[in-house]
Amino acid sequence: MAFWSIELEPDKPFTHRFDKALGRLHISQATLGKGIIFSDYDDIRRYDKECVVQCIVGDKGPFTLCTMRLDSQKHRVSLDIEFEEEDVDVVFIVNGNRYVHLTGYYLGNNHHTEGNVPRYNFS
Repeated sequence: MAFWSIELEPDKPFTHRFDKALGRLHISQATLGKGIIFSDYDDIRRYDKECVVQCIVGDKGPFTLCTMRLDSQKHRVSLDIEFEEEDVDVVFIVNGNRYVHLTGYYLGNNHHTEGNVPRYNFS
């Protein structure tokens, strides 16, 4: 297994591409970051502390992975999601004003999912 993390900037998509040497990507957690972005004064007046993390897999989606709020206990969310799309990109995006940190790990080539860990293959 190899550690993986990314800091997602609001409204700036991040594209993840499958790497056969690293294997499937398992995302374990999403956490609100400290940075806030406002595009204009109207954005400040409408400031909503809610952030929605979504993914687009190939031409499917967007799918909501989680919703977090700074003013509640929901500023960190545990996830248990694996991506193994070899032929399509997985794009992550944050809708909201705050940065979001996604963390997880690569499972490697020889990992086989056992038990009741959900596997999603959108391709």
